[in-house]
Amino acid sequence: KYGSRDKYQILTCFDKCNFKQGQSFEARVTQIYDPTKFWIVSKFRELEVFQKYLFRFYYLNSSNYKIPHDKIAIDLYCMCFIENAYYRGVIVGFPIRHHDAEQEVQVFLIDYGMLKIIDINNIYYISEECLRVPQFVVRASLAGIRPLNDHWTTQDVDRFYDLVTDKIIKVNVIDIDCKRKILKVFINIKDDNSMISVQETLLTENYAAYIRDKEKTVKTIQTLGFKSPYLLQGGVALINSLNRTKFSLLLKHIVKSEKEELFTQEELVKLSESLKLDETNLQLLIQSIAYIFKQSSKVILKPTVLQEQLVEHLKFNPEKAEDFVKLWTEETNQVFDLKNSHNLENISWELNIQTASTLCNKEQHLNTRLQMGLVSVDGKEKENVILELDEEELLHLYNVLENVQSKLDNI
Repeated sequence: KYGSRDKYQILTCFDKCNFKQGQSFEARVTQIYDPTKFWIVSKFRELEVFQKYLFRFYYLNSSNYKIPHDKIAIDLYCMCFIENAYYRGVIVGFPIRHHDAEQEVQVFLIDYGMLKIIDINNIYYISEECLRVPQFVVRASLAGIRPLNDHWTTQDVDRFYDLVTDKIIKVNVIDIDCKRKILKVFINIKDDNSMISVQETLLTENYAAYIRDKEKTVKTIQTLGFKSPYLLQGGVALINSLNRTKFSLLLKHIVKSEKEELFTQEELVKLSESLKLDETNLQLLIQSIAYIFKQSSKVILKPTVLQEQLVEHLKFNPEKAEDFVKLWTEETNQVFDLKNSHNLENISWELNIQTASTLCNKEQHLNTRLQMGLVSVDGKEKENVILELDEEELLHLYNVLENVQSKLDNI
């Protein structure tokens, strides 16, 4: 009979769909263990049709596929009848039974990610045709978040359940664990006319925290002024999925554009067709590129440092990071003439106290004189810049430098 896993393997959804980093698609969540362990189905409409076929076929032919009790074994593919429907599964174990209990088996439903305990009288062989249909479900994990404490609480899981259950979700693949066949994803859900990030909701409502090994990434993002790290990660995943030439052209258009609206509606339609992105992901892509460039232009960084941060912490593809920094350098040079820039070689200071004047012979005035020795980048020119600061101006300078140091410490 059909169904033995050592003779036949039903192709997994992970292998069939060949998911890519940066890919986006609609899906439904079918089973939740916690926010970092759940199962999703991308072809949920096809699954509904398939389930109707299973019911009709086994309603008429189930007696021909009955499995003898002595043939039931672990790793056997089977068809299960539960809750007035038929489901494909694989037998994974036998629960501990009392003497008066019916004989049961533990079955993992391969199209839903669920583990069920089923009476052996409701177990059937899978038909040859159904063995050829790939599994529908794939395991997923919310990228970049962890429990607030050591484990997910019931409240954490319930909140995640409320956010995604019975809804069509928008999935962005951030990373892929090929060994364990798990998609690390960013999820959006539609609320009225806007899209809500599931990660951001869990973080904001204190149901989750950033993963510790991501803290430097988050600090880097915050240093550049980004408010939504995981929304940005979704945008970066889309950037990485682009052809390099198309990314370079899109980047130049966004940066060089002087219009408030970066693209006309007609241009957006053409761009959507060219990049094969829906409206939501196209907007996320455009806004991410514009936002990263804008925020990067607000900080003073060496090009090599910016490129390292884009690759190591924002997970840019190296080629995309190179193109980004090249254009960033060109644009920055137009604002700051780097050829005429200077390095600080030395600094000296003196404190002057004026104890009397013609107006008041007892009044004291503190005055600080700073002399900064500057040398040109090529080392050929030197000059001194002198600043005279009163107490209030000196305090302001001190606070500015403290703020700069704080930013540097966070990088």
